[in-house]
Amino acid sequence: MGRGSLTFVVLACWAACGGPRYHPPPPEPETPSAIEVAASFDTTWAVAVELLTTRRLPIARMEKAAGIIVAGPIAVHPIDADNWAACGYMTEPVRGRLQFLADRVDFGVLVKPLGDGSAVTVTAHWMTGSHGGGECVSRNVWETGLIRAIKAAAERRSGAELHQEGSKRTPPFTAEPKWQR
Repeated sequence: MGRGSLTFVVLACWAACGGPRYHPPPPEPETPSAIEVAASFDTTWAVAVELLTTRRLPIARMEKAAGIIVAGPIAVHPIDADNWAACGYMTEPVRGRLQFLADRVDFGVLVKPLGDGSAVTVTAHWMTGSHGGGECVSRNVWETGLIRAIKAAAERRSGAELHQEGSKRTPPFTAEPKWQR
């Protein structure tokens, strides 16, 4: 067998048996359901808009009548990416495991009236430019944190407006990535 034939056999075996393999992210976990907020729709809406604005998150579209705020795209720093979304990985014989990270996110906030209070839902669409680009699977960490921040601020404001003391408080959340702190 000549040198060219041997090279072909080795490359064919490497490609068939040990070449790069893409491993997709795990299945999407259940999207967090709406969280009830003990504050009126108007108060919760105002707090959501204010919170996104003060955190410098770009609002692309708002429709108060529908309760919809659409934001993004937002660049995601690599230090935070793995905490917020899973994008899969690739294994290669030489370099080992190569983790793909989310590099941008679009998200939406939905505020709905609910009796005397309101309800908030946040959904995020994480994406990566790695491996030819693609969608990632949310870990629902960022979304849950943003919901809690909106809930806590709206209930504090609502309590202050009603001059009520001793309301339940949700732990504060910082929507700012670690690298901006």
